[in-house]
Amino acid sequence: MPGFDVFLSHNSSDKPTVRALKQALDERGLRCWLDEEQLRPGLPWQDLLRQGIEDSDSIAVCVAADGLGPWEDEEIQATLRLAVKNGRLIIPVLLPGVPAAPELPKFLGNRIWVDLREGLNPEGIATFTWGITGNKPRELVGSRAVNLTIEGFRTDNKPKELVGPRIANLTIEGFRSFRELKLEGLGRVNLITGRNNMGKSSLLEAVRILASDSPLATIRSILTHREEDVFDTDEPSKQEYAEIALQISTLFHGFPELSGSWKSILVAADGHQQPMKLTLTLGWFSEERAENGTRRYVSRQMELLDEEDGIPALVIGTGDGERIFPLENLRRVHYSSRPLRPEYRGLMSIYVSPYGGERTDQLGVLWDRIALSDLEDQVVEALRIIDPSIAAVSMVGGDRLRRPRTAIVRSGRIPRPVPLRSFGDGLNRLFGIALSLVNAKDGLLLIDEFENGMHYSVQLATWRMIFRLAATLGVQVFATSHSWDAIEAFQKAAAETAEDGVLVRLARKGEDIIPTVFREDELKIATRDGIEVR
Repeated sequence: MPGFDVFLSHNSSDKPTVRALKQALDERGLRCWLDEEQLRPGLPWQDLLRQGIEDSDSIAVCVAADGLGPWEDEEIQATLRLAVKNGRLIIPVLLPGVPAAPELPKFLGNRIWVDLREGLNPEGIATFTWGITGNKPRELVGSRAVNLTIEGFRTDNKPKELVGPRIANLTIEGFRSFRELKLEGLGRVNLITGRNNMGKSSLLEAVRILASDSPLATIRSILTHREEDVFDTDEPSKQEYAEIALQISTLFHGFPELSGSWKSILVAADGHQQPMKLTLTLGWFSEERAENGTRRYVSRQMELLDEEDGIPALVIGTGDGERIFPLENLRRVHYSSRPLRPEYRGLMSIYVSPYGGERTDQLGVLWDRIALSDLEDQVVEALRIIDPSIAAVSMVGGDRLRRPRTAIVRSGRIPRPVPLRSFGDGLNRLFGIALSLVNAKDGLLLIDEFENGMHYSVQLATWRMIFRLAATLGVQVFATSHSWDAIEAFQKAAAETAEDGVLVRLARKGEDIIPTVFREDELKIATRDGIEVR
């Protein structure tokens, strides 16, 4: 029999507010579990928190500006999952200081909120009491209970016209190996093929930059991934500016043949949403001060490796304006991570690298977004493609500097949880793809070298999973491959669904990369007759 009416889960930085909240609930005769009153020194705090949750009728997840608190610990996640299965009520509570539309895990997204953002007023406390006890206090009878709301938060009910491919037609000009590339009629799931050095990964990079609301941060990530690193100099001198410009010029068509003028990069797309367009131009500028003291950059005509006094900069245009970003600022993470403009909104995109899945501590962020939601079950189901005995997966660690987060699984063949890495590259690759896919809801999933680490026998089931979840979650997928097994499995999965599956083969003709688009019927004939589409 539970001994508490409500367990108050919160971030330690919000302790003063939560103490006041507990006092208000105490005055209404409610029994509240609060950590500072219940955690006995010398005992493992995770065990005591778990016991507190089990001893409480309901769990209040207090949301404040600094986060959600101990629910992020993997053991508390497991306990909350058990609490939900046992019929415990979870009540999200918005504390003062929460922004209008906070980013929250999906397991809270479909629950009615108690809104205390305006303060711990009597009506808000009465509404909270109603949630805890199930009995509506007299002061709320006949009222609208304005503190109980889901307005302003993301929901899963999307208008049907918003669910579909975000990019139907794609244009890339002047980017890496692409002098001019135009793709028309892209589908829900798109497979990009071609021989080595045909630009398959470059196509994904262009889409990443276009979709991002912080293009500089994405460019920084791409250059670091390729070891085209311009960020190893803490304080570049004027003499080093030319070297920085040389390194970032790898993005531009024509590299490494250097010239004094560079054609701008253009990436543009249209589809079911508003068309997107992005331009990148590399140039030299001088800095001037206006009479009112404001700084401005003036374009200068210089050769790329000129040692004259000048500042290399990247000019980013979005169709309705341009901004100039000195390249020296790219080394500053806080600077390059800024959104292009406050009103500019990119498109959610998640990238899966070709090297057997991201490090599991990086995947921890994606796991936290879906923990305790139905999407967690989708990830486990995907892992069963390779190992049907897998029953559950979770993320552990991260609580100490020397204990990074890692994925563990529970299998019917093994009596205790074991690291996911113990199951081999294929399962880890599949984990990265499935976890990224469920997090890319209403956005883009970009998979580089789909087949890496996966045996041919599981690729058909993996494509089926991708097609199914992409349609359910409104995700558009771009994947690359040069494997005939992956192509053949892709064709079979595409033929089984109403969603469009499109294969794009990139091939070189002279100095240009030429695309050939195969839709489902054409791809069926090509795979049946063994026509080369890699």
